[in-house]
Amino acid sequence: MRPDDQHFRPLGGLIVHAIDRYLAGRADNELVVSRISFDILGRLALDECEIQVAALEACGECGE
Repeated sequence: MRPDDQHFRPLGGLIVHAIDRYLAGRADNELVVSRISFDILGRLALDECEIQVAALEACGECGE
């Protein structure tokens, strides 16, 4: 691992924490996290990042 790379585990923990905070702040608060998976497609630079969380509604026309 290069000195300017980081392991994914701390970043994954921050992402899960952001999702938990988002769900706790919702008025309907009925959503629960059942599974989270990550596809790591390259190196993770040791740099500042921003995490945004949003709930996507199911599409009635596409059968989901």
